[in-house]
Amino acid sequence: MQELKKADITIEMAPKYVKYECPYCGNEVEADYSDFEDERMSDYWPEWEGDTVICDECGAEFRIGKVEVD
Repeated sequence: MQELKKADITIEMAPKYVKYECPYCGNEVEADYSDFEDERMSDYWPEWEGDTVICDECGAEFRIGKVEVD
């Protein structure tokens, strides 16, 4: 009987939400990823740095710093 070959697999996961701590009110905000992405200049998240966000909690405007994937 012939030995079966092996293949590696990769599990792809789509982002569900974005979390940030507002630098003004200090609240941790969780936003739906697709809604957050729609408001960005680019669909490519590494290019979001420097883009502006309006806090869903206090309404303050701030700039995106480093973008990390968890």
